Amino acid sequence: MASRQVTVAGNKMSKTELPSASLPGREDNLSARPGNGTHVNGEAQIQNTAEKPFTILVVDDSPHILQAIQDFLPDYNVITAGSGEAALRRLLRNHVNLVLLDVRMDGMDGIETATRIRERKQSENIPIIFMSGIDKSDYQVFEGYQAGGIDYIFKPFTPEILRAKIFVFSQLFRTTEELKASEAQLVRKNRELRKRSADLERQAELLDLARNAIIVMDLEGRISFWNAGAETMYSWAKESVKGKGVHDLLHTSFSEPLEGIMARLMAEGAWTGELVHTAKDGRQVTVESQWTLRRGENEERPEIMEISMDITERKRLEEHIRQAQKMEAIGTMAGGIAHDFNNILAAVIGFTEMSLDDAPKGSPLEKNLRWILQSGMRGKDLVKQIVAFSRKNEPHRGPLRLSPVIDETVNLLRAAIPSSIRVEVHNRAGTDTVFASSGEIQQVILNLCTNAVHAMREDVGILTIELSDAEPGCAELPINPGLPPGSCLQLSVTDTGTGMDAAVKGRIFEPFFTTKEKGKGTGMGLAVVYGIVKGLNGEVTVESAPGRGATFRVFLPRIDVGEASGETYIEPIPGGTERILLIDDEEALVEMGRRMLESLGYKVTAITDSREALRVFSEDPERFDLVFTDQTMPGMTGVQLAGHFQKMREDLPIILCTGHSDNVSAKSAPAKGISAFLMKPLVKREMAETVRKVLGHT
Repeated sequence: MASRQVTVAGNKMSKTELPSASLPGREDNLSARPGNGTHVNGEAQIQNTAEKPFTILVVDDSPHILQAIQDFLPDYNVITAGSGEAALRRLLRNHVNLVLLDVRMDGMDGIETATRIRERKQSENIPIIFMSGIDKSDYQVFEGYQAGGIDYIFKPFTPEILRAKIFVFSQLFRTTEELKASEAQLVRKNRELRKRSADLERQAELLDLARNAIIVMDLEGRISFWNAGAETMYSWAKESVKGKGVHDLLHTSFSEPLEGIMARLMAEGAWTGELVHTAKDGRQVTVESQWTLRRGENEERPEIMEISMDITERKRLEEHIRQAQKMEAIGTMAGGIAHDFNNILAAVIGFTEMSLDDAPKGSPLEKNLRWILQSGMRGKDLVKQIVAFSRKNEPHRGPLRLSPVIDETVNLLRAAIPSSIRVEVHNRAGTDTVFASSGEIQQVILNLCTNAVHAMREDVGILTIELSDAEPGCAELPINPGLPPGSCLQLSVTDTGTGMDAAVKGRIFEPFFTTKEKGKGTGMGLAVVYGIVKGLNGEVTVESAPGRGATFRVFLPRIDVGEASGETYIEPIPGGTERILLIDDEEALVEMGRRMLESLGYKVTAITDSREALRVFSEDPERFDLVFTDQTMPGMTGVQLAGHFQKMREDLPIILCTGHSDNVSAKSAPAKGISAFLMKPLVKREMAETVRKVLGHT
């Protein structure tokens, strides 16, 4: 489509090119344009779809301006009204997300219209942007804000300015809708969890009371009765506890002051709550305890009967579910930012690589460029860590023996570990093969060991890395519904450092959470460990206390296969002479890709608009030997574009590239007709080798 420049000025519209369209004279005949580009005559129709379109009500007494704004916003559902009264009627019959309101109109002006919109319950929260071309005074603007406007756009304005403002509010609307959906999902899951807990409680009531701990004591807590269930739960024989104070014996931790519990017990005759007891062997036992007061008759002393049910495992499971839900939500957020980061880094890395080819060897310029490239690659690694945490992509995996990877990684680490820290490695596993990539396992070990070294940085210490078997029923094996049944391997990393309290331990796997000083850590290390391990169908736990060091345990399913194969020979960067159609909506990335491919000998046609690319290709489908396209582009995605290309030429090789996408991956791409799938940012070698592979050359 030919480019056009349109400016809206006052109540008139100047134009260099406009689409031919009738300009009706009455507001009742003005049309609404849904986001799919089709017209719906008369009143706008609300689509009954899962995802509501972003609807904009444009109010202006100039039909020319209404028509122009409709043309400016083809990707939105636009409803028009030629007066304030008509706008109020539109709002009664349509779901509107944003109002563009002219200030100066015949009859009811924009200020009065906005005031009435705000007075209505159903429209009081709709954002209003005023359009003004005459009065731009501070008083006029203040009056608009006072009437409920949240922004101003002054005529004359260009389509770009209008679209930019609309884009901001549409993104805010979509973000708000996503947050509402997430909140509803969390409420539903919380309700399910509560229902599950209630079911557990009802089932517990049906159990034989003898399985619970039943204790009878006086008001001072001295024990007079101790049943078999209490013996089992706390490991104290009944003969040894009679007459002793129960709270001193079990080191009871109360959820509220004991004085308050006793006051309520005396007033109401009963109390229910959670307690934490310490058994004879040191175990922490969380119980749901029910206290009932038996008031003494005549000269009998009052007694308290305490019935306690062990809920330690249930509490652990609930905490695991809450943590998993939180980490899943954070992972989704973390994966979402990868696309923008990768586009930025793609340009930085690509142009730096090409500049290095032209820089004099050994010159200050070459050194500066290498520093830039090194920083870009560090940024690329950071984005990979973010994506690994969100588990949106999977590296190449296969059977892998852990012990050689551990030995290799520890050898790399030794040079960076202070001499005050002794490193011990123990392999107590039988077979040690898992389904993973060596890069993933190396990153897990590196991140855990780096964290351990930091915890011991101020003192001498011992870093212990141990690989062992974790058979079903193993005491350390966590309760995890997602952990596959059967034998697992346990990789533990233990330090003798400062340890951590419960608050830090509860957040230790969150991305960007760190206890290090500012500038000394990204807070991604343990979050990446969590993401990688979960992606391998494993589990990671941590045991720690202040002053007692920490132990991280990684559990991975074991597989029974042979060893993985050896090294890969790195060939020189290949080139060619074929004709390539390169498509990306980012100008910088198109320029970088064109120059990089041309430097390898290819003939490149570079286009930044997907629809223009489709037009060029359709003129001569045999003109190109390969298509290299971005996925996320305005107008048409790379997958959609590939579909059109293949209808015209089935044998066309297509490479799809993206910074981040939830809709297509390396696994799903072949089914969509994609020959190869790449993640940005690309380096020259990766691009060159993929092109040769897709073209059928080695």
